[in-house]
Amino acid sequence: MLENKLSCVIVDDEVEALDLLEILLADENVRVLDKITDSSKVLKSILKNKPDILFLDINMPNSTGLDIIKSINEANVEVAVVFVTAFDDYIFDAIKNSAFDYLVKPVDIEELKETLNRYRNQNADRETFSQVFQSLDFSNKIKVPMNSGYLFLDIENILFIRADAAYSYICSSDREKEVFSNTSLGKYEELLSPKQFLRVSRQYLINANYLSMIDKKEQLCYLKKCNREESVHVSKKSIKMLDEIFDHLK
Repeated sequence: MLENKLSCVIVDDEVEALDLLEILLADENVRVLDKITDSSKVLKSILKNKPDILFLDINMPNSTGLDIIKSINEANVEVAVVFVTAFDDYIFDAIKNSAFDYLVKPVDIEELKETLNRYRNQNADRETFSQVFQSLDFSNKIKVPMNSGYLFLDIENILFIRADAAYSYICSSDREKEVFSNTSLGKYEELLSPKQFLRVSRQYLINANYLSMIDKKEQLCYLKKCNREESVHVSKKSIKMLDEIFDHLK
C-alpha cells in the first residue's frame, strides 16, 4: 500500500537545480506543485498551492531565502520549510527562523530521504494526536476563555455564573475561588442547556440541579453540591418563574 503522497514547492534561481531536485523528489513519491525562480512569487504560490513542504534556496537574487521565510511566518502560513543551499554557514540563521530542515547542495539522496521520513513521521504523530483528541468526549465540559488562554470546566460542577460587566465569574464546586472568564454571561446562557441553567437575575445564571432552597423574603436562592453551598440574589420575577417551574413538586 502506497503512503500518502506529499506535495511541495521548489524555489531556486537555477533552473538546473530545480529540475534535479524535482527528479529526486519524484523518486520519493513527492508531488511538485510549483517550481519558482522569482523570489517575489513564492508567498503567492504557497497561499495558492498549500504544499506540505517548501524547498527553498537561501541565496536568491533580490531577496534571500531568510527574507522569504520571514514573510511566510508573518503571513501565518503553515508549511515546513527546508533550506537548500551550497553554503552551510547559514545553518544557525535557518534554525533561528524555524526551518524544518537544512540540505546542502548537491543534495544527497539519503539526506533527502531522511528529511522526508522525518516529516512523514512527525505528520503521522500529529494525525494520531488529532484522532485521539477527536475521540475524547468533551460534551460534559465547557471551554472557559481567560486572559492567559483557556481552561476546561466540568459543566456538572458549575453552581452558578456571575456577570461582571462584559466579563463573568464561574463558581465551580471543585475550585475554591471563582474562575474569571472574559466571556459574557449572555454568551454562557446561549451555550448552556436552558433545561439545566436558569437566568435568575441580570447578574446570575444558576445550575437548577443544585437548587436547594429559595428565600423569597431575602430574594436569595441557595445552591448546594456535596459540602459546598452558595447563595445568589434572585429577582422577584424569577422567583415567580421558579414557583411555576417547581409547582408540580407540591
